[in-house]
Amino acid sequence: MKIYADRFPTALRQLLTDLLVVVWVYAAIRFALWLHDLVQKLAVPGQKLEGAGSGLADNLADAGGKVGRVPLVGDELTAPFTRAADAARAVADAGRDQQELVGQLALALTIAVLVFPLGLVLFGWLPLRVRWMRRAGAVATSSRCARWPASRSAG
Repeated sequence: MKIYADRFPTALRQLLTDLLVVVWVYAAIRFALWLHDLVQKLAVPGQKLEGAGSGLADNLADAGGKVGRVPLVGDELTAPFTRAADAARAVADAGRDQQELVGQLALALTIAVLVFPLGLVLFGWLPLRVRWMRRAGAVATSSRCARWPASRSAG
């Protein structure tokens, strides 16, 4: 199988095209990763929301536990702290959900951005390049086979 042509101008054009395709794929992947990282930065508020909600829930639950030890009225005073801790846990859950959604969005955008440039390479350039290599290899093989009997009978 021949990869490049024997004639210099054609071989140079093929080499430059191959290098351009490699640069194109590299640039598309780098851009997609950059976009993924950029979108992932949108998850920072969700991380802060989760941290604040979890910390508040823990503190309120701790305060409710301490208030619950007050004689006679402790059980009645615990209920508002428990409800507030549950609300803070809901805020933390919302922060986790937001981070998950941003992660899914970042992945979807990365894939969407890669589909077009890689599709051009896989369905446009690559079949043409492979077809040329097969044809060139077949021509080289047939020319060797055509020369072989002539050189054998001459010897």
